[in-house]
Amino acid sequence: MSRASGLTKFLAVLLGLVSVPVTAGAVVASVLWLDGGSLTAEPTRSVAVGIAPQVDVHLEAGILEIRRGAPGRVVLAEHNTVHGLSRPAVLAVLDKLAGTIRTTKSGASIDVPSGFPDLHLSFAMATGQQRDVTVTVPPDASLHVNSGPGAIRLIGLSGPVDISMRGGFLELRDFKVTGVSKLRVPEGVIGGSLTMAGGSVDCALVTGAVDLKVANPFGVRLQASAANGSVTVPATFALATTKLGSSSSVSGVIGGGQPSGAGQLTLETVNGGIAISSP
Repeated sequence: MSRASGLTKFLAVLLGLVSVPVTAGAVVASVLWLDGGSLTAEPTRSVAVGIAPQVDVHLEAGILEIRRGAPGRVVLAEHNTVHGLSRPAVLAVLDKLAGTIRTTKSGASIDVPSGFPDLHLSFAMATGQQRDVTVTVPPDASLHVNSGPGAIRLIGLSGPVDISMRGGFLELRDFKVTGVSKLRVPEGVIGGSLTMAGGSVDCALVTGAVDLKVANPFGVRLQASAANGSVTVPATFALATTKLGSSSSVSGVIGGGQPSGAGQLTLETVNGGIAISSP
């Protein structure tokens, strides 16, 4: 056997020995992933409330849907999924994700935490999470929401609502404006459909856009302004757009004339556009 041939075989054996721990580690990681993988929890809890309750919701982050429900009861339903490399880590995070609901003097309070505890990152820890939270409130409820980044959908509600979220997408779906509603999203988008019915809506963004379809708009007092962007309204609104440099604004009663008592719509963004249409 030549010296070169012997050296080649020695290096091959040495490389094989070195590669065994790496391969074994990869196999173990795969087994842990398959064993832990993804787990989903769907807890549902509810409390009884009185007439015209106030419902307070605090959500650290995630997707929140608030729907119109039956009188006298507030329901919290969650769909939480956690991915991880070990089952104990996944179960620990699922436990942290669970929200709470309790009765208050004025109605009900819901708190949904962030979920991830302060744990050191390791290869055995949970690696990701997805959460969807649905809250069902009585038709006569007033709503106050404080949320981190994510998405909020208000479906079939009639106000009043007070929404403050740090960023993301706020959607109004079949929202009937009967009370005083305030929507605050520093960075993101406010969009959807609403029907004016004597109440008021005040939307404010710093960086983002407003895109709303407004039913029963005529006679509504409208104030819309974009410090650095455009404001677009249909010609049927009979309102002129004022432009000054990079800013745009519209102010007046939709359709002309005097306010009819249909309500007031105030829309404001610093950087972004505002678009209003009628279905």
